[in-house]
Amino acid sequence: MNEYNGWTNYETWLVNLEMGLTDDSHAFEARNLDDLIVELKEYAENAIDSDNTLATCFAHTILAKVDWREIAEAVLDLLMEN
Repeated sequence: MNEYNGWTNYETWLVNLEMGLTDDSHAFEARNLDDLIVELKEYAENAIDSDNTLATCFAHTILAKVDWREIAEAVLDLLMEN
């Protein structure tokens, strides 16, 4: 994997950037890392259109490469600050 802008890879950076997952505008319920990873994945998957278009296939390909643990750690750090 190639690191990108301080994140594990391009896909992780892109999902975090586009979905704003590490700002304080989201009300995530989980307070432990494993539960938060599940919640983040569900949040992202729900944002994808449910039809079987090429864009949806591309989106799922990107989500499969995301380091959800890295994003969850950043979100959890933010939640613990508040």
